[in-house]
Amino acid sequence: MENKKTVQKNDKTKRRRAPVGWIVTCSILGGTVLGLGTLLYFSNQNANNHAMRLENMYQKSYYDFADNINNAEVKLSKALSTNDSNYAQKLLSEVSKNVSEAEDKLNNLPVSINGLEESLKFINQVGGYTNTLSKKLSRGETLSSSDKTTLRKLHSSIVEMKNSIGEMTNDMKDGYGILSNSLSLKGDYNDFTISLQTIKSNDVDYPTMIYDGPFADSQIEKDIKGLTGEMISMDEAKQKLSQIVKVAPEEISFMNETKSSFETYDFMFEKNQANCYAQMTKKGGKLITMSSFADNKNISMSKEDAISIAKEFIAETGVNDVECVWSDIIGGNAYLNFAPIENSVILYPDLIKIKVDLGGGAILGYEATSYYTNHTQRKLSEFKISSQQVQDKLQKEFTLISTKKALAPIEYSEILCYELTCYKNSDLYYFYFNSENGNLENVLRVIKTNDGNKLM
Repeated sequence: MENKKTVQKNDKTKRRRAPVGWIVTCSILGGTVLGLGTLLYFSNQNANNHAMRLENMYQKSYYDFADNINNAEVKLSKALSTNDSNYAQKLLSEVSKNVSEAEDKLNNLPVSINGLEESLKFINQVGGYTNTLSKKLSRGETLSSSDKTTLRKLHSSIVEMKNSIGEMTNDMKDGYGILSNSLSLKGDYNDFTISLQTIKSNDVDYPTMIYDGPFADSQIEKDIKGLTGEMISMDEAKQKLSQIVKVAPEEISFMNETKSSFETYDFMFEKNQANCYAQMTKKGGKLITMSSFADNKNISMSKEDAISIAKEFIAETGVNDVECVWSDIIGGNAYLNFAPIENSVILYPDLIKIKVDLGGGAILGYEATSYYTNHTQRKLSEFKISSQQVQDKLQKEFTLISTKKALAPIEYSEILCYELTCYKNSDLYYFYFNSENGNLENVLRVIKTNDGNKLM
């Protein structure tokens, strides 16, 4: 009985004290909610401030991009309107700088990957070509009629780009937010990228120019098809590199690792009194790039010698199925492109580029990105039309040099074509006619330079 009273008393005590506990608990919760509310307010303020700063940065990059394109268009029009070589040289140099800065500003914007690939490539080509012509004029040479024709085409395209940018700029003035539109996705691209894609009008084809052989940048696939084998260690990669370049492993220094399209071990070594940089893939242990420098003006070997040296070097890397499909001599160096040839068909997607010093035979550059990206077993179709049928499609002013069969990377697909190499006046052209229907798929014009516009 006593125990029951004690329990009842304790229960009453608990019941009496309950309200006090609730008051304390509510006070604590109230303070917590108030604190969280305060923190949330300041967090939102910080987020808003950060978003505003980011938007301002994007807006500035966009307007700087637009200004540089506008300036490039005006200066290009002036360069086309003058016969004063010194003035034209100055203008073309400034155009090159303008488009280079425009490209930098465009890269600062939140653009979806590959969303503006064609426009970026065009901007890059305008910069490279105007810089080449500026240097040509600075050497006392004059612009050929072909140079001026290409400049007029570039100017026409950049006018279209300028007009499209002007329309988008008007939208920006009406409150268009770059940041907010970059956060909204439609398919592969964000809304901002889709808006910016209007700078490339559908009815305008940017002129195509090549500097180092047909399809020198023919990486048409995102997936890596040509790499096989297991992942290897850094020491194993060093041993493989040592065997390829004929330099002792202890004389090869590991620099760092790179993770991009290919995961690589990066090395540095010295050969022929020159520092060399090389990248070996972690998967399969393949040499993907190598570069060095030599300023040797004493040419002691022929282009054929360089091709032989290059082919031997490529064999050392483990590739034995390629032939030289393009060659050029610039200064004291040979620039060579190799590709597999299957049933007399050049496989341009699987290209390897190599640079050889004609003074001492040193390998100054090697790049096999396209080869290891695209190389795979293919089943090639039969050519349904004759070479004569496509030759008959050439205009009379073109002089045919050769006709070959080729697998060409065109518009991100591989198309079997006849490759017709032709001259018109002193300009070299490549025509690519579809092997099934004879339709013209692509025309490339070679831009010859004296200062080595190579991609190696």
